[in-house]
Amino acid sequence: MTELFQKERDAYVRALESCLAEMRKTSPEAAAEVLVETNSPETPLPFRLTRPDIISGSANKPKISRVVKDEVFHFTPHEAKLSGGAKLLLHPLRWDNFEICLTGRINGWEPYEAWVQKWLDADDVMTSPDSDFAGRIHQASMPLEENGCWHLVVDMGSAGLDALNELFGVLQSIGADFVEIGGEDSSTSQ
Repeated sequence: MTELFQKERDAYVRALESCLAEMRKTSPEAAAEVLVETNSPETPLPFRLTRPDIISGSANKPKISRVVKDEVFHFTPHEAKLSGGAKLLLHPLRWDNFEICLTGRINGWEPYEAWVQKWLDADDVMTSPDSDFAGRIHQASMPLEENGCWHLVVDMGSAGLDALNELFGVLQSIGADFVEIGGEDSSTSQ
């Protein structure tokens, strides 16, 4: 299963790099993963923070570009056990739109919020001297409970598998015993 995640991540990051290089031909100031706070004061931090894929233009008139890779890797859903024992059901997915449904006796969301804070790099400390991408997630949703399932959506951005494995550990630590990733919306090509 690690290979599926790595393949999806690598294809997405290649698309980011290609789009940024293409955009810099006409907008040399284009930048990736710039931290932005949305005008949603009712949404708590860190969930109102985002890192758009690419921003170009001026401070007064920014242009935000979202990168969507051309291909979706189709496969038969896989079942597995995470290292902490929770059951995982994996459907075709998109690295930039990780749809997660989890069940279990959830005992608080603070570890998830801390994970978002860390991997969104809300303090802007992650750097990569060799790349415009520093291994950050681009956005994460607040948990939303519906029909006995807690829903999360995470744009994994340029984050690596270490961030994903840490997320799986966090979800299990807060009580998740079943984690489903992907689904019908993720399996359609864009």
